Amino acid sequence: MTPKEREMEIRLDILGSLARSQHALADMLEGIAALTLESPEAAEQVRRQAEVLVRHQAVLAEKLYGIRISRLVKGKPGRVWLSAKVKRGRLK
Repeated sequence: MTPKEREMEIRLDILGSLARSQHALADMLEGIAALTLESPEAAEQVRRQAEVLVRHQAVLAEKLYGIRISRLVKGKPGRVWLSAKVKRGRLK
């Protein structure tokens, strides 16, 4: 096995691990929904821990694969921009 093939194999294993971790995180979030009814404090603690895990996964994905996972930013959207050609109906 060449070094490049070995590197790709390792990256694939890590990507599979991230996918399994995301599935586990989804299961945890379902549990949080049920836990919220019983103990809001415990649910908040689990939510914070899950948020830390998500940040770690995002950094790992970015460092290993160059995948940038942007955080959602809430706010007022800007004006829609259209090319002058589109505005005049000349799309070609």
